[in-house]
Amino acid sequence: MAERWSWSQERIFDYPSTAEGKAAAAEIGAVSAAFAAANPGFSLHVNRNIRSLEVQIAHWNVNESVGKAAGDLVAALERRFAADAPTPSPDQLRAALKQWKPEVDVALAAPGLSAHGQGRAFDFQVEREGQIIVGVDLASATRQWDAAGWTEKLRSAVNKAGPHFAGPLESPYEPWHYAYAPPATSSDKTP
Repeated sequence: MAERWSWSQERIFDYPSTAEGKAAAAEIGAVSAAFAAANPGFSLHVNRNIRSLEVQIAHWNVNESVGKAAGDLVAALERRFAADAPTPSPDQLRAALKQWKPEVDVALAAPGLSAHGQGRAFDFQVEREGQIIVGVDLASATRQWDAAGWTEKLRSAVNKAGPHFAGPLESPYEPWHYAYAPPATSSDKTP
């Protein structure tokens, strides 16, 4: 859990000046350059800001898909454990929670566990003349990204830029979302 947890404000602040932060910036630049070269008149917008735990919580609290899933969960638990039944035991509740599956994809990772909180995930958007024309909306991902060919164009640029990005995210399906696996540095290696 500690390896996945969002970074502190201090670490977020220091990240751009670290070897990993510089490598990530260079690789994002390489993806952007490859995309622009292959798609004249278009460019990529990338939010490079690491999402603090506070930002993740704020997004979670107003996200429509989170609210829908929470409402569905409450309804499912109310059906399973009727009001006239005795209070479920912790084991019964745990089993019910493990079995429950949301009907719709939740568009955010649980706060604190998003790879965006460690500079290990980036969302790319397509721009033309400074205006975002293809964004990060789950409801229109297939239409705006796949049907229009942007998914493959972004994938091609990512592949040309190097081996440190993986994606796009499959569940929930986000053709704009790529995970970043930083290259090992000499300080990462054990003797």
